[in-house]
Amino acid sequence: MPITFAFVGPGRVGASLARRWALAGMECLGAVGRDAARTEDALAFVGAGRPLSPFELGESAAVVLLTVGDSALPGVVEDLVAARAVRPCSLWLHTSGLFGADVLAPVAAAGARVAALHPLVPIPDREQGCKALSGEAALVEGPAAARHLLRTLCRRAGLHPVEVTGPIDRAAYHAACALAANGTTGLLGLAARTMERALGVDADRASSLVAGLARAACQRVGLEGAANALSGPVLRGDTEAVRVHLDAIARTGGAVGEDAYRAVMRLVLSLARQRGLAADAAEEVERLLSAPLGGVHG
Repeated sequence: MPITFAFVGPGRVGASLARRWALAGMECLGAVGRDAARTEDALAFVGAGRPLSPFELGESAAVVLLTVGDSALPGVVEDLVAARAVRPCSLWLHTSGLFGADVLAPVAAAGARVAALHPLVPIPDREQGCKALSGEAALVEGPAAARHLLRTLCRRAGLHPVEVTGPIDRAAYHAACALAANGTTGLLGLAARTMERALGVDADRASSLVAGLARAACQRVGLEGAANALSGPVLRGDTEAVRVHLDAIARTGGAVGEDAYRAVMRLVLSLARQRGLAADAAEEVERLLSAPLGGVHG
């Protein structure tokens, strides 16, 4: 018998996971959503299922996936429990990185097993998200009785489960995810705009160039750790290069770009110190980075 599932929140994450599960042989019963047209569209992408009421959600789904926004999740849980949507012995899980399984305590009190499954991959849209899930990691949290099913759900989605037995600082974990994914995206956006203006190439070409650099850097970090993967002028203590960079970024990226460069290079300086950058060179770089905006030019 295939594993039956339904999902709540027919957005990017819900539709991506649901399609992966459906393609892997799981049976999608349907979805619960506030907007009928959006729900129908998500189910068309999944290729199975129908719009469900909260009560129908609990009638036959062995797995219920909650993919609503972080801030909305506690309220949605309360509403579904009040609507008698919970079937005893079913597994309810959410994909929020900010919350653990304990946010589903009202569901557990109604007799279901509860868990959290957070894919560590950016999902900008459902088409790309469905492809991007393959081979990536997912943080899973749940009781021992649900671990086997959680691992199965990860495998069916193409994900590798990351299981942590100790307590998780969810706020710090979520911040780390935001820095790695959203922070990298924002930084690469600035780098691409700067590259575009520097070379006079189009935006797509500039984005491709900086993405290639970022991929190589990410691969080295994964293999060697951030400090050992570091390269560039800050590691060498090349203050003149840093000065030139600040001037160029101020010209091409404005105050926001200059501020971003300073903040990122302070992080780079910390890694350079770990790698053995001499104290006097590190202090000179720090002085440049700490000067008022526009204070090192001219």
